[in-house]
This record gives sequence, structure tokens and C-alpha cells, in this order.
Amino acid sequence: MRPLSEAAGQELQWRGKEEFELRTGDEIWAILHARERRAEWTIGETADGRWALRSEHIGSGEILVITEQDTQTQIAVVRHGRKHGLFARDDDYIEFADGNVVAWHKTSAWRDDEWDWVDREERPLIHFQREHHVVIEPNARSFPELSLLVIAGGQLIQLHEAARKKAAVLAGVATATASRVVVNH
Repeated sequence: MRPLSEAAGQELQWRGKEEFELRTGDEIWAILHARERRAEWTIGETADGRWALRSEHIGSGEILVITEQDTQTQIAVVRHGRKHGLFARDDDYIEFADGNVVAWHKTSAWRDDEWDWVDREERPLIHFQREHHVVIEPNARSFPELSLLVIAGGQLIQLHEAARKKAAVLAGVATATASRVVVNH
């Protein structure tokens, strides 16, 4: 694998079902190793490092805890944005151990499959688009955590899709159950 900074400006795509590879043609830029059943960790890998991403059984607003695989040092946490009223919420964000923060910004008001990592000045760094497409902005090349943002974004997209599928199944069950209810008077 080559460093993701070399992929800036290219259209990449996450492909796979059990193991996800970020590719352009035959070139692999990153890998998300799918977790085994009941496992808490997903492993993300690029030319720049390997990280464990934990997204189950965590609380206090955390979505994803990221640990450097070799040292087992926690290096970042993705958190929910602050809630404002019943429906409004700030962007979710990743906070690095050094205090740097990058926002996970939903770019489509109607769809739940278009997201950007944006810096403090709200400049897009990485776009995550429909059909698992990823575009790294040229200004993100020098961003020290670029590879980790790509891995975390790939995992967040997977979590969004899993939640959407679960909600659709639950809605189907609720509809089917409601249609079978018989009221006796």
C-alpha cells in the first residue's frame, strides 16, 4: 500500500462485504478488516499504520474509540455533537489525543450517505459519497491524521448503514405486527 496522501484528488471506492478495501482500480490504499461475530474491534490498516476501532458497549457520547494497534494507546475518539432541543444536534467530531478536532459533517439534508471530514475552518478534507466513494481533497495531503480519518470515516459509514438496515427491519416488524393486531370489543 502507498500513503493515502498520494491519492488526493482521485476517486477511491470502498469495496467488499466481509473485508473492505479502499481502491482505485487494482491499487489498494486502505483495508477495514470486518469484525468477527461478537468481537468489539474492527482493524483499519493503511501504509501509515494500523488501528483498532471499537464501537460497541461505549457510552457518554462516544461513537468510536480508536487505539493504535501496536502500542495499544488510545489516540482518538469520535463523539456525538452536542444536542440542541429535540431534533437539532451539532456535527459529530473526532478528537485526537493532542486536542485537535475535526468535524464529521453530513452534507446531504435528505440522504444519510454523504459525509465530509471538515477542519476547524470548515474546509472539507475528505468526502464520503454514495456507493462508498471517497475523495481526498488536495489540502488534506499534509494533514497528519489523514489516513486515520479515512479509516474512521469508512467505519462510520459502515455503522450508519448497519443502523439504517436495523431500523428498516424494525419498522417492517412493527408494521407487520400492527397489521395483525385484532381488537376485541
